[in-house]
Amino acid sequence: MSPAPTSNSREPIGHRLRAALTHWWPIAVGVLGTALLTIGGVSPDAKFEIGGDTDHWVPFLIGGGLILVTLGVVSGGVRQLHLDSLQRERAEFKEHAEAGARALLRLVFHELEQLRLAAGHFSNERVTLFRWDDDGFIVLGRRSARPDYDYGRCPGRARYPEDQGCLARAWQDGSCEHTTLPPAGKAKPWSEEWVQGQMELGMPRATAEALTMPSCSYLAYRIDGLERALAVIVFESINTSSQAEQLESKVVLTSEQLDPIQ
Repeated sequence: MSPAPTSNSREPIGHRLRAALTHWWPIAVGVLGTALLTIGGVSPDAKFEIGGDTDHWVPFLIGGGLILVTLGVVSGGVRQLHLDSLQRERAEFKEHAEAGARALLRLVFHELEQLRLAAGHFSNERVTLFRWDDDGFIVLGRRSARPDYDYGRCPGRARYPEDQGCLARAWQDGSCEHTTLPPAGKAKPWSEEWVQGQMELGMPRATAEALTMPSCSYLAYRIDGLERALAVIVFESINTSSQAEQLESKVVLTSEQLDPIQ
């Protein structure tokens, strides 16, 4: 036997009924008033037997119809004013939310810029913050001294899979350091050795060949919240490990050395 419905199960139905009544009753009242006016207008000699007396009901039909139509029009107007007010509030909330989002993005970009400067990045290096989003990652912010690698010209893909590259390894293990990829060359098509190295990190060939920044060194950290993992920050450089060491770039330092910067 099915359990008796609880108050929680009946509550949504009650809400739906109230919403339906709120929406339809001004229309129903207006339709009823119009019907009464129509009957009174087309039946000027309408008579009804009540208690043995013959009374003329046309004035009552017309009067009742006018009252109902007026009530429906007024109720509809009041509801429309309420809806207009809600729409204005919604527009204001949306504007405030967008302003807050822009302020947050400015803060993210500022922090990434400070992080990039603290790491001593050159124009062939960058730092990117990836936010976890259900079944993959999206770019929350990206900074590089080179415009072609910065967020303005290189905002990244719409979504990054959770099982590809150093990004995925850092998400699973907490960090990922890979600084031994061979040089990719100066332009596409990238060298076969570099593409093979990306594939060893779990990157599909087509994705590796389409990358705009042929990085040879990666260092990524997972960012954990109080209750769950939130994001991954990825440092990358076109330089190989030996080149970066000669330039004294901090991109290829160990995780322990980068912890204070993070």
